[in-house]
Amino acid sequence: MELIENPTCDLCQQPLSDLEVLRGLFILKPCIICRTCKKRFEPITGMKCRQCGRDVAEVDDNQCLDCRVWMKRTNGQIKHVSLYHYNEIMQHYFKYYKFQGGYHLSQLFCSEIQRTIRKMNVEVVVPIPLSDVKYSARGFNQVEAWLGTDYQQLLKRVHQTDSQSKRTKWERINSSNPFSVSTHQPYPKECRICLVDDIYTTGTTIRQAYEVIRQAGYRNICSLSLVHA
Repeated sequence: MELIENPTCDLCQQPLSDLEVLRGLFILKPCIICRTCKKRFEPITGMKCRQCGRDVAEVDDNQCLDCRVWMKRTNGQIKHVSLYHYNEIMQHYFKYYKFQGGYHLSQLFCSEIQRTIRKMNVEVVVPIPLSDVKYSARGFNQVEAWLGTDYQQLLKRVHQTDSQSKRTKWERINSSNPFSVSTHQPYPKECRICLVDDIYTTGTTIRQAYEVIRQAGYRNICSLSLVHA
């Protein structure tokens, strides 16, 4: 009789253990990554910048250097939370999730992201929109996939931009704002809004989103990303 091999981890491609396979069958939720890969994700802990939420050894006035530079440029503070570092295993995750059609990998962080948003006591959840080009190539918005159906498309892109990963840090910071607020705004101006993105790098995207939402009259804004690079 030919033995049936266990399925493999979607990140390291190593066979899942019998226990991992059985647990998935028991809870009716197939295991898609192994325990070893799960342990390699690195949560952000310790002292954090009060604006961008990055994990830093020392901060001046509870702000990191990047946020102090932003304050000199825009004088607009943010209140951002990031959950994980952008380490090697997280890079593998985004490679398969965003660029190789791994929509099912959204389930790895759905519960944690949605639970974090509930703790933030927000009324309107707004994912950062993709450009039309990226959406067509990918077939889905990776942030919306984490959120399920509990979000509002308050933001829209008014012009397309090149991939941020292809730009230098200063090109990102000095880029024009690609966002506008939807003309359909059935939300009171005092409502609490949470912007959600996948990766916080220089902070340009999140801060541009804050800017246009503030210009629309909303003031109670916070934001969340899975990763801080």
